[in-house]
Amino acid sequence: MNEEKIASGAELHPTLDGVTYKYGTAGFRTKADVLDPVLFRVGLLAALRSLHQNGKAIGVMVTASHNPEEDNGAKIIDPMGDMMDQTWEGPATQLANTNNSSLVAKLKELVEMFSISFDAKPVVIIGKDTRNSSESLAKACMDGCSALGATCLDLGVVTTPQAHFVVRCTNDASYGVPTVEGYHDKLSNAFKTIFKLSGASTPIELTVDCANGVGAPQFAVLLSKLKNELNVRKILCECVYVCECRMGFVFGIIKEKMTGFSRE
Repeated sequence: MNEEKIASGAELHPTLDGVTYKYGTAGFRTKADVLDPVLFRVGLLAALRSLHQNGKAIGVMVTASHNPEEDNGAKIIDPMGDMMDQTWEGPATQLANTNNSSLVAKLKELVEMFSISFDAKPVVIIGKDTRNSSESLAKACMDGCSALGATCLDLGVVTTPQAHFVVRCTNDASYGVPTVEGYHDKLSNAFKTIFKLSGASTPIELTVDCANGVGAPQFAVLLSKLKNELNVRKILCECVYVCECRMGFVFGIIKEKMTGFSRE
């Protein structure tokens, strides 16, 4: 563990006084403007988790789902595409609340607690949503990964299920091809099989609400593979780079302000 590299990296992501963080079922989630030092530590933790798993890829998804746009967060994905082992949630909270001067000592404590060896090369796969803050927060996470010598794979803007899928396939080749394209192929092929088994003779009519988020461009890719099976009448909220929290079906019904929205 390169203590000097960790310390110098931490200086670029100073901690904030009077702010506390907690890792729960949704990972870390709070106002984006206080998350920079946390995402640096998430990168460190993901690298440690990868080392603990003998170099298997660990994922990080930078997102706050349907929270307001000013929020953001991060969740860690375990090797089989599931949520991070709950026994690591407490240490994650502790690490997030550790100031820079005590950071190396806390990392050493975690290394001893989990009997982590540095024999393997850690691998971390990072995805992010469409929030304006996600780019810089993903960069902070990468800085944390690099400080512990991890190899980082940046998926760019993806859905959370896609990030989970790529992590799983990276560690388990039998599950699929570890790319976003592999995700679309597996999902579309499964849909085609079900469609054929159903005996349907015409495409299914579907109205889709992508909630103004990353679902819009990703669904467009999926739809291109299902031209004979789906007839999509309308894809709502195609303005991709606006947070999805103030859009979507429920919001549209309440506010009736979505362009092209209908109550069919």
